[in-house]
Amino acid sequence: MTSQTHDKVVIVGGGPAGTAAAAELARHGLKSVIIDEAPKLGGVIYRGPLRKTDSLPHLDDNLKRAMTALQTRYQAHRESIEVKTQTRVLGPEGSNQLLLSDDSGLSRQPYAHLILATGCHERSIPFPGWQLPGVMLLGGVQLQLKSSLVRPGQRMALVGTGPLLPLVACQLHKAGVDVVGVYEASPFAKLAKEAVALLNKPKLTLSGMSMMSYLKKHKIPFKYGWGIVSAQGEDQLSSIHVAPYDSQWRPQRDLAEQVAVDAIGVGYGFVARTQLAMLLGLEHTYSKVSGYVPALDEWHQSQNHSAFVVGD
Repeated sequence: MTSQTHDKVVIVGGGPAGTAAAAELARHGLKSVIIDEAPKLGGVIYRGPLRKTDSLPHLDDNLKRAMTALQTRYQAHRESIEVKTQTRVLGPEGSNQLLLSDDSGLSRQPYAHLILATGCHERSIPFPGWQLPGVMLLGGVQLQLKSSLVRPGQRMALVGTGPLLPLVACQLHKAGVDVVGVYEASPFAKLAKEAVALLNKPKLTLSGMSMMSYLKKHKIPFKYGWGIVSAQGEDQLSSIHVAPYDSQWRPQRDLAEQVAVDAIGVGYGFVARTQLAMLLGLEHTYSKVSGYVPALDEWHQSQNHSAFVVGD
């Protein structure tokens, strides 16, 4: 087992937050090392941003601009940033030290300052038939699209709730998939009320309006207050039943519709990846939206002054 020096800020997670933190540290003359289990930087948002965005025609312009900006910042400071991909952080090893695992074996990574940018994972909601091949979480759908432009299916529907639904619907359609319907669990009135909070964020508002306009232009059905009841198929998904919800979020089965599909994307929000933060003994608070999250000050510093937490 080998041990490293601790003259660099250690960043766990090479997504947008971790990579941006490394670039900002470099701008101020500080070196860092990014540790990520994936083979490329970019995290689940960008899936390896060190590519030419003109090779990704199915992605929207805002995402491509963000990918290009992140790539530019990283390239400008890459001499100050060490990258360890395909490396897992197993947990803390003593005081101010992490235990790492890669193809060469185990090693220790000491640190004076640690930034956790471990992101989040999708919340899975079970339903009859959810184990069938062809039933995917939205993150898996995006992974195939962003990594290699693999179409998850030819005829797809999206179910769940949140802003990823229209985004992924647009991406799938641009990639050549027949998107037969998008089923948003929240009623329109509830979403419209919450959308008022976005008026002070015009870019997000315009982005959302642009996506909805795209879906309408291409006649992709978008139903509010609807959700999945069950999925059917023998060895492969062949159809789903969807139905409107009542005020208690129960499906009105007498109004259910059957939709023929060969794949679906399911998305019910995200939960913060707090495993490493918990192993480090950081204080956490409970959020009804995303579960337990680290308790941080305005600078994203934990009660352990050597550890910071950023990103999702």
